[in-house]
Amino acid sequence: MMRGHKWGSFVVLALFLSLISSCATMEAQRLNQKVIELYGQGRYSEAINYEKKVLEIVEKAMGKEHPDVATSLNNLAALYKSTGRYSEAEPLFKRSLEIWEKTLAGDEGDGSR
Repeated sequence: MMRGHKWGSFVVLALFLSLISSCATMEAQRLNQKVIELYGQGRYSEAINYEKKVLEIVEKAMGKEHPDVATSLNNLAALYKSTGRYSEAEPLFKRSLEIWEKTLAGDEGDGSR
């Protein structure tokens, strides 16, 4: 019954723990909270600047192909989309998707579905 819910919680916890594994990622987490706050206030341009910093920190701490990088890329792309900057959003969405596809393919063996 609740098996899927437990796994979902585990995945969220695992992602959270990976984010707080170092001082750099703790800084990224703090900045990400600021992004959420600014986004909620409709201050997208400011949120974009903070999310760029988050992306930079996470890429350096985790590597450019880490799922946390994919999440940050997706967040930044969504912010660009919110401001109508579609040409800037699209490559970030694509890069995020590529990282997730590689990650999921690694989890499933050969990546076939």
